[in-house]
Amino acid sequence: MPRFRFRAVTPDGVLVTGEIEAASTDAAIEALQARGDFPLSAVDAAAGLFSRLRLPMRRTGASQRSVAIALRELATLLEAGLPLDRALDVVRSLGADRRLDEALAGARDRVRGGAGLANALAETALFPKLVLSLVRAGELAGALDTALRRAAEYQERAHLLTESIKSALVYPIILLVTAGLSITFILTSVLPQFKPMFAEAGQALPVPTRLVMLAGDLVSHYGWALFLLLCLGVLGLRRALRQLAFRRLWDRGLLRLPVVGGLVLKTEVARFSRTLGTLLTSGVPLPNALLATRDVVGNRAIADAVEAMARELRAGERLSDLLRRVHLFPGLVVQLAKVGEESGKLEEMLLRQADIFDREVSRTIERLMAALVPSLTIGLGLMVAGIIASILLAILKVNELAF
Repeated sequence: MPRFRFRAVTPDGVLVTGEIEAASTDAAIEALQARGDFPLSAVDAAAGLFSRLRLPMRRTGASQRSVAIALRELATLLEAGLPLDRALDVVRSLGADRRLDEALAGARDRVRGGAGLANALAETALFPKLVLSLVRAGELAGALDTALRRAAEYQERAHLLTESIKSALVYPIILLVTAGLSITFILTSVLPQFKPMFAEAGQALPVPTRLVMLAGDLVSHYGWALFLLLCLGVLGLRRALRQLAFRRLWDRGLLRLPVVGGLVLKTEVARFSRTLGTLLTSGVPLPNALLATRDVVGNRAIADAVEAMARELRAGERLSDLLRRVHLFPGLVVQLAKVGEESGKLEEMLLRQADIFDREVSRTIERLMAALVPSLTIGLGLMVAGIIASILLAILKVNELAF
């Protein structure tokens, strides 16, 4: 019988890992649930490196918007009284995303075979862990349609944030590319036209001109090598970021940067608050919700802090005490969580807190973009002006020698 490597949370809130024998992934998850554990993942223990590397690539097959639309349509159909397998079939027929359609067809077949929706969607490897946790909680609570609607709302908010960042970066990227091409053209095509004149003068050129000429020679003769070196550096950095120790150092360093660190922290706090609030609203216990939230948080330093909170959780201990103990979250987060606990509206306060930090992130990005575009324009303009000035300086010196 196949063995499956699993991660689960016990009823006491302890994260456990190990292997279990089962006929399939669904059977492994059901066996974990039968003994009272909350399964987070279950993968074939015999799966090698290829399957682990393939999983992230498969996740990119469907956009956040497509997933959100499918979840909302599925929730609407279930509220209308359609059976789950029929609802999946209808959503699949309405979709325009081929990968998502194939995934929903596979999920429909697994549901017809007796699998739960969360397990069926997990097999597709297209749905985020948060969505799977919400669906699993909705199945246990008998409120699957509500859980799907909350998951759709989460995906829609994530999509809007991603799109706002992409839209804000379009003009700066176009500006950088255009300026880079212009500078490269000047260095490789314009500067060489002046070399014969400077050589005939037989005099030492001004230092700025020599530096610009050197840069032009480097780009002309070693441009491809420099580009290849840059690509290798990017690939090396991406490879290093896959190493847990380096990723921790990198993410901690990001949080310490003057402006970027604050933006990263606000983004992760908003994600943490919305994920945790959504899971708690769906009836997921706090230890399980914290561990599921840990998998959603992008910054490794913050994810480690969330995991530490889940590990140190004790019966009767409050979330605000845990947030204060890790010394990483802003004071506002601790205070709002405390107010929510005292008023008995922790889930509502977490979601409201997420809205606050989402607006902060949007305002910060708008201010950064408003400052970045003119800064780039001025900086790149100064670079071009400096190149032209260095050429004019050399021409003036040659003319002085001629007279």
